[in-house]
Amino acid sequence: VESPEQRLLLWSGRLVAGPMGTLEGIVRNVRKELGRTAEGKIEKLSAADVRSRFPQVRLEDGKEEAVYMPHGYVMQVGNVLTKVRRQAEQLGAAWFEDETVVNIDRCRRVVKTSKGRQLGYDRLIITAGPWTNDVLRRAKLPGVPIVISNEQTTNFRIRPKFRDAYECGRMPIFSWTEAAYKGTNAEGGCKYFYSVPHLNSENAIPGFKVGFHRQGPLMKTEEFLVSSQGAECVSKLPHSRKSLVRNQSGNLDQFAGDACKQFVEEKLPGLNPNIIELHMRCLYQNSPDLQMLVGPHPDDTDVLVACGFTGSGFQFGPAVASLLWHLCHKPPEREENLSEVKHPNQVSAQHRLPLETMTRKF
Repeated sequence: VESPEQRLLLWSGRLVAGPMGTLEGIVRNVRKELGRTAEGKIEKLSAADVRSRFPQVRLEDGKEEAVYMPHGYVMQVGNVLTKVRRQAEQLGAAWFEDETVVNIDRCRRVVKTSKGRQLGYDRLIITAGPWTNDVLRRAKLPGVPIVISNEQTTNFRIRPKFRDAYECGRMPIFSWTEAAYKGTNAEGGCKYFYSVPHLNSENAIPGFKVGFHRQGPLMKTEEFLVSSQGAECVSKLPHSRKSLVRNQSGNLDQFAGDACKQFVEEKLPGLNPNIIELHMRCLYQNSPDLQMLVGPHPDDTDVLVACGFTGSGFQFGPAVASLLWHLCHKPPEREENLSEVKHPNQVSAQHRLPLETMTRKF
């Protein structure tokens, strides 16, 4: 029997809030995709309902509402990665750590590493995240239209009186959005905050985690390359700051920190907005339409790319892996067939652009 520290998922429930009338799409999509299953259970809550059920969350009467889904879980990423690695090794996968890909010879179909290793391939899958364009450059392939942003999460101190109220199992995963689930407003931006319940374990990180989604500074550095198509798509991204910075910083981003502080002051009364326990920086790979890029590279169909997850990649890992497996073993006759592959949050496949179109258009 696994202890809570060993589990992959911990139950928490899921609460999404926003201005009145903005959450109907979430309700429709959940009911459409999951129907009458247990996972499809969803209910609308008024601000008063939220206060009654979750006093650690504050919404404004008559202006805000929420939806609650009992099937919401916090993923323990370290445990997940350990188990994935163990299973992969059992299936014959080899792991090479602390090695850099220095060259990809597509004529000989060989990947060369910084330790002199040479790995042959029939088809090559590149899942290099923010470093995708750097790896493509080493394969002498054009970059894809992604721009890397240096995002931030901030852990605020929990007030003593609310010490247990924000723990996983008492506090749901909570987010607040002005334009449905990770959507955009009429101007192309979005004010979207998310939070993760505190885990009460021996090695738990202190404080309550809050993030300001897709609002980190956009970067163009020697590591995080921006193609000409990527540069043209900057104006389409929801980030408020459009200038490309030349350095990756690990310091506190005051812009995101101040926004999260205001969010805490307004919505989370059990936290102290003036005391930050810690902050962490993380990297998003942003695509022009905010949807993932998965498929054969337009200039070499034996090289497959999976990137551009725009802050929503890890949780879709199994689905992306399944798609890549099928593309390797049963490649489509034409790239346009991938237009039917859509982001799980997407309403219509008509909005999905195939990788080739994305690369050529933007």
